[in-house]
Amino acid sequence: MTDPDVHDEVARHPSSSLLTHWEGEPVQVWARLWGIPLLEAHDRLTSTNDRARSLLLGGAERFTTVIAEEQTAGRGRSGRRWDSPPGRGLWMSTLVSGAGHRASALTPILVGIALIRSIRAVVPGAEPGLKWPNDVYLGARKVGGVLCESVGDVGDGRHVIAGVGVNVRQTRDDFPLELRETANSLEMASGHPVSRRHLAGQVMAELKAILSDPPPQITGPLAAEIERVDVLAGQVVTVSTGIEGVAGGYGSDGSLKVRDRAGREHRIRTGSVSVTRAERPFGTLETETNGA
Repeated sequence: MTDPDVHDEVARHPSSSLLTHWEGEPVQVWARLWGIPLLEAHDRLTSTNDRARSLLLGGAERFTTVIAEEQTAGRGRSGRRWDSPPGRGLWMSTLVSGAGHRASALTPILVGIALIRSIRAVVPGAEPGLKWPNDVYLGARKVGGVLCESVGDVGDGRHVIAGVGVNVRQTRDDFPLELRETANSLEMASGHPVSRRHLAGQVMAELKAILSDPPPQITGPLAAEIERVDVLAGQVVTVSTGIEGVAGGYGSDGSLKVRDRAGREHRIRTGSVSVTRAERPFGTLETETNGA
C-alpha cells in the first residue's frame, strides 16, 4: 500500500497542489472506474514522472497513476523539454512494472502502441503513426510521446515509470514558435472537441491490456499492427550515431532496422532517428483540418 507520508510530502511541496476533483468528478471515482490502486491529480507539477517516482519509493502499487494539469519541467527523451501548458493536454505517468513484474525491453514501444490505440478509440477517423521508438504522429506532426524511465531495483523487481504526453486542445498559436510547424494536437487535427477524461480512461485500459502480461517479442498480430502504424518504414533516415539509410521496420526485439547505402542492415536499439528524406506521407486523419 502507499505510505500516507507521501501525501504529506505533496502537501508541503510548494510546486504541487493536489486536486480533489478532475474533469468534473472526484479523483477517487476515476481511480475506481479505471481499476487502478491510486490516482493523484495535481494542478501543477514539475514532472508527473518525478512525482510517480516519489510514490514508487513510498510503496505505491503497479498502475498507480499521476496526472497534472500543467508540468513546469516536463521532459521527453534525451532530456528534451516537453511543452505542457495548463489544461491543454493529457500529462500523466503510470507505474507500469512493479513487484514480480519485471519491465520488458519492449515497454516503450508497447506504451506507444497503447497510446495509438487510445487515440483511435477517442478520435473517429484518426490514423496515428508510431515513430520509433515511441513518438506518435498525426499528419506528419507530433501529437504525443512516451518517456519510460527505470527506477532501478525497488523491492523484488525493476520498476519502470511510463510518462505519456498528448497534445489535446492546443491551437497552432498555443505552441512555442519553434514547434508551430512540427507539433499537432488532437483538436487541431480533428476539428472537434476531444474529451480528456475519455482519453485518459482509454489510455489506462490499453496500458493494462498490453502490459499486464507483456509479450517477450514483437511477433504475430502485434508485429502486423506495428507494421501498419510504422511511419519510418521506407523513409531515408539518419541515426544519432551517424548511420544513414532506409528504415526497414522493427526487429522482434524492438530494434529499428536500417539498411545503409552499402546494403548492410543495422539494428538500432538506442539513440534517436530523424527523417532525412520523406519518401511517403506520415500518419493522417481522414478528415484532417490542421490548417498547416
